[in-house]
Amino acid sequence: WNYPKETKRLTHKNKVTRQYRRILREIRSHYVFNHNVFFKLREAQSVFRQRAREVNPKIIAKYYQEGEDWISACAHPIPRVVPHAPGGCCYARDDPTPIELHEGPLAGLSFEVYSYTWDEGGDAVEYQP
Repeated sequence: WNYPKETKRLTHKNKVTRQYRRILREIRSHYVFNHNVFFKLREAQSVFRQRAREVNPKIIAKYYQEGEDWISACAHPIPRVVPHAPGGCCYARDDPTPIELHEGPLAGLSFEVYSYTWDEGGDAVEYQP
């Protein structure tokens, strides 16, 4: 993410938008089934929309702090992570390059010229087109 590190530089709108997104992510982490998620997301959306027109800075600060308190109190112990993001189940899931491609007579060959196939036992079987 290309967000600035310090939150002092963010506008109020940016802070509230980030808080809203974090709340939505926490809700998605807690509810697995979509029909439950939908209603909880709608509840959060309605709360943010009701509070959007507030102009009193003290009340706005109170609302923002309530949101931060909710996030810290309801943080999921194992949050849901996008599969290809760092920490996700598919992050950096590329197969390692076989050693034979780095050493020996096959060192200069590319994957288009030389590749492996795998048998039922999980052993590499040479394949050359």
